[in-house]
Parts: sequence; structure tokens; C-alpha cells
Amino acid sequence: MKRWGWCALTWLMAVGLNAQTLDQPVATIKLDKKSSLVSQKTFRERVSSLETSQGVKLDLTTKTALLQELITAELIRMDMEAQGIKGTDEDLLKQFRASNPGLTDTQIRQEVEKQSGQTWEEATAALKRQVANSKYFVQFPQYQDLGKISVTESEIKEFYDSNTALFTAPDYIRVSHIFFDTKVKPKGTLVEIQKKAEETLKKITSGQATFEEMANGVSDDTNSARLNGDIGFLPRTVESQAGQRLLTLFGRDFLNGIFALKKGEVSTVLTSNSGLHIVRVTQKIDKHFMTLDESVYPGKDDTTVRIAIQQTLQQRKLLTAQAKMVNEIGDSLKKKATIKTFEQNF
Repeated sequence: MKRWGWCALTWLMAVGLNAQTLDQPVATIKLDKKSSLVSQKTFRERVSSLETSQGVKLDLTTKTALLQELITAELIRMDMEAQGIKGTDEDLLKQFRASNPGLTDTQIRQEVEKQSGQTWEEATAALKRQVANSKYFVQFPQYQDLGKISVTESEIKEFYDSNTALFTAPDYIRVSHIFFDTKVKPKGTLVEIQKKAEETLKKITSGQATFEEMANGVSDDTNSARLNGDIGFLPRTVESQAGQRLLTLFGRDFLNGIFALKKGEVSTVLTSNSGLHIVRVTQKIDKHFMTLDESVYPGKDDTTVRIAIQQTLQQRKLLTAQAKMVNEIGDSLKKKATIKTFEQNF
């Protein structure tokens, strides 16, 4: 028999102990005749994820509360399994058929796989879990109450008055442009494109052609060309998500340059991160405090400040009610279950 040296034995013992440690449960659960657990690996991954997202180390109290959430989730999963509740292919296909009446089931599957880049099973796994959850929770009276959640006018007004900083609109300008691509699919050398841009500008300023005619005829931005070059409203601030996208797309110098233009003024040939532009400002809106009935974003009348607040508060109430429902169901299941927790394995 091969003899192992002490170093090799020590290494093998360490590996074995480490593997054993990682397999330790932080909670064991028995519900009716079914048994399960919350593994140390699952728990630690969840702790790590929260610590990373929140930028803080979780204390023992928070970790204990987190474990209770994981136990609740596992109890609900076990109860769903015991009741035979699951999402099926037919559940999903029924929904897809309603929104895609011209497609066969085979075509639906192929389209899902094409758009997701995954197999049908991979692409629909999360959707099936959502369907299963809906089937499970609908049997509880609390679920029916979720549809009764509403937001009052006084709640909207209170939120509006208490969060004035959220409703200060920045300076906006509405811009039309003639774009010459120098980055993605340039039509010629930089010198040639620059010359074309200068010639286009000369035709506009000399009256040989209108801005709209040149936007339709030579702009490389085909989407805005169909709208006489209009690209909509741009905010001055770059702190918002929209502002950050504009900063990446155009660059700070370009944005500062177009905000310096007067209404109706046509720019010189300007350089951005994407290419060359001839810009005309068609509308300017100064920084101001928005009213409740004002559109959240200029030029888009579908969502007012009032509607945005109502949707935000409704979502908050819904999430709170859903969490309360899950906790109540979990507490009921915990009373019927045998649960042991192991803080030493946290």
C-alpha cells in the first residue's frame, strides 16, 4: 500500500474539512413529510450580494432576518411542490398565442429561442416560476386585496410638496441636426466628410437650400432625417441617466456648444463623439419648477408629474403589500414546520 507523507495527509484533511464546512446548513426545514435546508453556500452568496450592493457589512441581526426570508421562500417552494403547483409550457404558450395569433406553437418556440439566444427551456424558466407563483398566491385572500390598492389625491400632493427637488426641470432645448458619420460607417475620409459638411452649411446659409431639405437629403441619421432633422428635447443636466447617455454620445463640448445657440440659430459644423453636425435650435425651455399637470418630459404628453407620482406610490404600496402577504404566508407555514437554525455556520 502506498504510504502518504504527513504533508499530503494534512492537505487531504484540509480539503475534506473545507468541503464539509461549505456543505453545512444554516437552517434545516421539515414541512409535513418533506425535508429541505438553506445551505451555507446559498446564504453566504446572498449575504455577499447584499453587502456589495449596499456597501456595508451585515451585522448578526440583519443576517438573522435575511435567513428568515430565505426560510420563508423555501417553505413556500415546498408548499407549492406539495400542492403540485408549477408553471407549464401550455401556460406560457397560451399567453404567447394571445399576443401572437398568427404563429403556431412551433413558430412561437423558435421565435423565443431566436430573440433570447437560449433554448426554450432556458428562456422560459423564469417565466414558469412567475406563473407558478401567481397560481400559488391567488388562493390566498391577501392576493385579492392587492388589486384594491389605490393612491389618493392628498397622498400625491403630500409627496409633491415633500420632494420639491425631484420636480425641478433643467434647461431644455429642442434640436434638429444634419449628421455626418465619422465613426461607425463613414462615407469617405474625414477630410472628405468635413468638406461635405461645410458645403451643406454653405447651401443653407446662402439660401440655396433649406435646413429641412438638407436634413432629408444628406444626413446620415436616417431616423431624424424623416423628421426634418428633429431629435427632440435635450436636457442641460448630465446627472440624470438621459444626461449621461447624451454625454457619452455627444461629449460635453458639443452639448455646451449647442446650448449656447439662440432659438432659430443654425450652428457652424460641430464635432461630437459620434461625428459632425449642423445644428438648429427650434425651442428652448428654461429651468423651472414643474406643476402637477405638466409633462415629465417635454414633448411627451402621456405622463404628467401627477401620473408619475401616482405610479410611484402605487408601486411602493404594492411592493409593501406583497412583502406583507409573503411574510404572513411564511409565518403560517413556519407554525406547521420544524425548523432548526445554525448561527455558527453563518
